[in-house]
Amino acid sequence: MSALTDWTSAPRAVRDPRQTARLSPRHRTLLTVADGRRTPRDIAFALGRGLFAVMLDLRDLLALGLLRPPSATPAGHPSTAPRTPPAPPTAAPQPSATPLPRRKR
Repeated sequence: MSALTDWTSAPRAVRDPRQTARLSPRHRTLLTVADGRRTPRDIAFALGRGLFAVMLDLRDLLALGLLRPPSATPAGHPSTAPRTPPAPPTAAPQPSATPLPRRKR
């Protein structure tokens, strides 16, 4: 999966936003907020902008090399989720012998 399609984790700025004077204020603001902890959804919410617009700007900053793409696992650590096989299918529940109560008008 490419870095452009998997934005479920947080991007991190590569350079200091103050060193990027050629960028628009909109892009510089994104670089200050992209700290490696906030997802694009969090960034959009924090800035009060739409997610689609933020995603386009993140894509542009990634193409310029100003963002490090999000990694599949945080800091290269493997997932700590337990690996268990799926449970075997259980038998269908038996219908109850008594009928359900009826509502009285």
